[in-house]
Amino acid sequence: MKRCGFSANMWNGFGGKVDLTDASTESAAPRELQEECGLTSELVAAQPTDGLHGARAPYETEEMRPQWFDWDQVPFDKMWDDDRVWFPWLFRKEPLTVQVWFDGEVPAMVRYVIDVERTGERVVGQA
Repeated sequence: MKRCGFSANMWNGFGGKVDLTDASTESAAPRELQEECGLTSELVAAQPTDGLHGARAPYETEEMRPQWFDWDQVPFDKMWDDDRVWFPWLFRKEPLTVQVWFDGEVPAMVRYVIDVERTGERVVGQA
């Protein structure tokens, strides 16, 4: 559960912004993971892995209260609207690009496009 800032009180994956001190998005991702839950990981590729490995379990920080969920227990009703659209695609373990458009003061998903790199498949939808 995100505890502060953007997405506060919503379940959200680890992530964040690229700092001026980061050489790239690839170097920012492991830093954000460590800051938000205490895990360390090498980013081999920006794609799903079989798991995170570390000497300890993720722990709560000022920014995030991490929690693992079984697939059938993922709380999509307490997540961003777009998560229920692209999240299931992660388990296909294929590189993909997801674009999502939001509108409004309380961001609501308006449109999305999912492109699967290997197959060329494209899924376009509206909320």
